[in-house]
Amino acid sequence: MIYSATFYHFDSPMKLQLSLKEGRGLFSPLKGQCRKNLIQDYVEILNSGEVPIVVNSKLPKLVKEEMILKIKSHFDANELGHILCTSGTTSDPKSYFFKIENALANAKAHNKSLGLRGGEKVLFPLPITHSFGIVVGILASLDLKSDTYFLEETDSVLEVLNILKKQKFDILYLTPSLLRQLNRFIKRNSQELIAPRKISIGSSSLLYEDLETIKQAFPESEIFYTYGLTEMGPRVSTFKVDSLRVGRIPIGLALDGIEWKVTDRLLIKSPYSAIEYQNQFFDSSDKVEKVEENLYITGRLDDIIIYQGININPLEIEQLLKSINVDAVVIGATSEMYGEVPIMVLEESSIPSVDQEKIFEFLKIKLPESHIPKKIVTIQKFDRTEMGKIQRSKIKSSLEF
Repeated sequence: MIYSATFYHFDSPMKLQLSLKEGRGLFSPLKGQCRKNLIQDYVEILNSGEVPIVVNSKLPKLVKEEMILKIKSHFDANELGHILCTSGTTSDPKSYFFKIENALANAKAHNKSLGLRGGEKVLFPLPITHSFGIVVGILASLDLKSDTYFLEETDSVLEVLNILKKQKFDILYLTPSLLRQLNRFIKRNSQELIAPRKISIGSSSLLYEDLETIKQAFPESEIFYTYGLTEMGPRVSTFKVDSLRVGRIPIGLALDGIEWKVTDRLLIKSPYSAIEYQNQFFDSSDKVEKVEENLYITGRLDDIIIYQGININPLEIEQLLKSINVDAVVIGATSEMYGEVPIMVLEESSIPSVDQEKIFEFLKIKLPESHIPKKIVTIQKFDRTEMGKIQRSKIKSSLEF
């Protein structure tokens, strides 16, 4: 079967076809520097029967070279597939092999979950060297035979705004971080934007409150929240937002073929997973809560702060702070007396707009005393992945208490 799509970079079209062949037993890292060349590299490597290695472009050169050497010694390239790496949000980046037929099936299941049928016009202002970028940005586009537009600066909300002034898209992809930037610009400016037919938001937790501004700007657009993990394909589930409520957004319905079980965490079995997790349940380490028929991610089990024997979920505190427009990271600082104590971390750029006294007054109304951060510290800038996820472990290791 031949897959095809037209990719646009600065309005310059590039029509690509993917025709799967037998594996040649060779690995090839992506070498392109701009998004256009990265996409072309990926498709051409697969067309040659080789296995593309996709490594986070933000990693230092020596780290990337070491990862590629380990990959070549660890994996078998005789089956056609691709190597994807985790973002390093919660630990050091890890690499996984996915059969290409499973990756394409994950892309198809993703398209189906959003009601995409083919021939769509797509705006994908997100990174390519990431599992979501490869499977949704490239493979899902090839499956749809779409016209897909990529931007050079993936974190530039100005580029997104400029293109939305000129063109109508069937689907716009956003991360929560990019969504919040877009919300701020929409509030400050009264510029006319052309509403996309659908908006898909994923990669980290999201609140209903985050959607209020964009829903007012684009009242007719369908909005979806997506959940996934690199190891699982990456796409796992989709939730269609039919009405605005308050608090966390559920992860929605599992994609075709995916099973899950709920204990104190979410266990997932995916036919699209990396080869080492095929035919078994994978521990996501995501803490979940089931309310009626909906599943909500309430945090990472490895992020839990244990203060005087009390479990504190930092995500709950962070989401409360987001509701009053304060972006913060809550971490546990080691304490001989208490085990750990919760600390609030802010970026220096946010300090002028933050009234610390009012923050603590607000938290005292909403939280038990044990859960209120014991102090506020500032750092110049939060470490983030290409997809905008905050790298909590890096922030914690950079601080001295």
